[in-house]
Amino acid sequence: MKIRLLAGAVAMAAALSGCSSMLEATRAPIYDYGTGERPVEMTGATYLVQPGDTLYSIATRNGCNPTELARANGISDPTTLRVGTVLNLTLGRIEPVQEITPEDVALSQPVPDQEVTIDGVDLTQEVAEPAFVQKTMGNTQLSWPVAVRGAVLTKFAQNGSKGIEIAGEMGSDVLAAAAGRVLYTGDNVSGYGNLIIITHGPGAVTVYGHNSEILVKKGDNVTNGQVIAKMGNSDSKSVNLLFEVRHNDKPVDPIEYLPQ
Repeated sequence: MKIRLLAGAVAMAAALSGCSSMLEATRAPIYDYGTGERPVEMTGATYLVQPGDTLYSIATRNGCNPTELARANGISDPTTLRVGTVLNLTLGRIEPVQEITPEDVALSQPVPDQEVTIDGVDLTQEVAEPAFVQKTMGNTQLSWPVAVRGAVLTKFAQNGSKGIEIAGEMGSDVLAAAAGRVLYTGDNVSGYGNLIIITHGPGAVTVYGHNSEILVKKGDNVTNGQVIAKMGNSDSKSVNLLFEVRHNDKPVDPIEYLPQ
């Protein structure tokens, strides 16, 4: 079966810059190795940066001069490029499809990235994954509320959950996620079983449910990592800790407030 080839065409308008110079010089072909029935369409004025991209690979895939692409988007240091960034390509192009024989395929394989620099900075460096940043509630930074971290059985907002359920063994230690004062202990809230609520200051509250045994009482001051309960399955079908975080009275995803 013949494979179809899409070669980029260059708009000759003098007002367009950046990408046009690279296309004019290379006329690099772009292939569709999928079905062989449709050309690859490389159009559009913008590009959303994906994991594994480099400024050089984005430029060459979209018919741009890497240096001009960087300058057009105000990028002086390509290592600061992040996943999710929208780049202005300034040019879209389509050219009639040419047909090639299978023998031509070996000659048309993609060429590996070559080192290209701007002001001494390597443009072929891969875009870094966004680094995890643990959220805090004011000055309160949380730690994991279990001595042995188990699997997360239920995620935040899953089936209407306002927290997460962390698997564990019956009777294992439940820990205060931060220093604070106990606001409530009891079993009068449906769905929570034996429950503890701790305040860590204005707008910062943590909730611990499904315990088998409660080891603190209302009004107690607790320290970060103090054992406050034993894990259980009260009002639950499995042994786990139901852990919730309330920031300014609003339930938030605990995973975003816990260390990785």
